[in-house]
Order: sequence, then structure tokens, then C-alpha cells
Amino acid sequence: MSLLTPERVPVKVYRWDDADAPALDETPNCMATIFKACLVTGYGTKEGAGWTMPFEDTTAGVKVLRPEVGPHTDFYLRLSADTGREMAAQVYLNMTDANTGDLKLEGSRPFAYAKASVSNKWILIATPRGMFFSCEQSVNGGLDKKGAYFYVGDSKPGPQAFRSVAIQHTGGTSSDFSDILGNRSSRLYKDKAGYVYGKAMRGQSLVVDTISFSSLFDGDTVLTNHEYSSPVFFIANKDISILPGLAIPSCGAKDPNYTTKLIETDGFVTNAIVVGTGAYTDMNMYVSADFWSY
Repeated sequence: MSLLTPERVPVKVYRWDDADAPALDETPNCMATIFKACLVTGYGTKEGAGWTMPFEDTTAGVKVLRPEVGPHTDFYLRLSADTGREMAAQVYLNMTDANTGDLKLEGSRPFAYAKASVSNKWILIATPRGMFFSCEQSVNGGLDKKGAYFYVGDSKPGPQAFRSVAIQHTGGTSSDFSDILGNRSSRLYKDKAGYVYGKAMRGQSLVVDTISFSSLFDGDTVLTNHEYSSPVFFIANKDISILPGLAIPSCGAKDPNYTTKLIETDGFVTNAIVVGTGAYTDMNMYVSADFWSY
């Protein structure tokens, strides 16, 4: 599909309180198990999101997940070194086994999901071509508007109909994590202590860029009385790539994590799930729970 005729892809929603959902219990491989269960195998009465697991090295604790294969960029998500508090996540091309392929995208630090106070609540929203994960995590008071996040998948096509594949997640050398936009205590705080820059492959060239997710609003500051929402995007090589399904409101952090509300995004009204993405500052971000537009 093109920029002018986006494809609306239904999403699937997975939650910690589903029957037979895997637990975020801070034991080794718990996060990789959640990703596998949601994206590949399913659990209880819920089917997986349409990904496959072509490779696994159980001895080394490596799982390789693959999104739907199609005309868009093909990639593999390699998960390893899951300690129960953080997990390495890498995007590969051309994998032939669990440890062999062309490494393309990797953050400077692992995905940190339980290195501060946690509630063990989590949610994963996915299409066959991308996913967003959230769990509650806080270093500064209450958990209900704070969290850790993980995104990987296709962006929307740009003006030349090329998509990017992007990955970005919570991480840093301390537990004082900035949110998805790099904010901490209402200001930008993009240093290695609490922030990991994302990586993206651009279109058919597969050029790798270091990126940071942005939005018109910060999800913390009350800017308007009436609620508007801005997409989440990144800029690379003087072009903008918009991430499907993600939006940030203009009226601050009003709602607790994992509540559902109606919002307008991409010109449609959709159900969205509220998530916080930083361990220090309250914020709201919306993740579409009906469909993502590619």
C-alpha cells in the first residue's frame, strides 16, 4: 500500500490477566517466553499474532522470531540473554540458524524491563508485521502511569513507498529511565544512564540510521483542553517515518496504564490502550487496539 492508500491491519492484544497468560515473574527467559507466546504460539484461547519461530537454541537461551513474510522488508528478531530483568534484542537479515545471519539493528544496551519497581502487569499489541510491548516499571513513586516499552516492526511507507524497520526500547546504565521520547522530569534527558537510541533500516537500501522517536506532544504536559493526538515518528536522512498504531495526547497524563478509550488517529476513531513509557515521569501514550495503518 502507498502513503495515500494505507492498509489497515487488524491487531491482537495480549495481557497479563488473560487466562493462561505467561507470567512476568522476573525469572530468566520470562520476557522471551512472553514474546514467543504472544507472537507465535498463542496461549489459552488466544492465537499467536502470525509470527513464526524459525530457530531456537534452548541451551544458549536464544529465540529467533520472524514476522509475516511479504512484499515489505523481511527481518528476524533475535532474543537472548534474558536475565529476568533485561534482555538482548537484535534485528537480523538472512539468518540460517539461531546464531548466524546479518546483524543490522541493535541498541547500545539491552531492553530493561524489570530493573526498577515493577507490578508484573504487561500488555503486548501486535500485527503480523510489528509489535509494541509495555510493562509497569517505576523508580519514582506510583506505577500506574509509568512503564517500560519495546517496539519493533515496519513503519508506514514514505513518499517513495519504502518502509523502514525500526527498533527502540527502554534501557540504560541505571534504572532512572527516560520515556519513549527521551523525557524525564518534563525535560529531554537522552543520555546513556536512562535512554537507548533506536535503530532503523531505510527502505530497499537497508541503510542503518540511529534514531529517536518523536511526537508533537510529550504525553505529560497539559497543552490543550480538548484532546488531540499526534503520531509517533522518527526522522532519518531528512525524511520522516511514522510508526503505525502509536499516538501521544495533548492533554497530559490523565489515564492509568492499560485502560481503553476511544481516540481519533489516522482519520479514524479507534479503541486505544493507554501506556506509560518512562520509569521516572508520568505520561500517557496510546496504542491502537483495533488496527494499525501501514
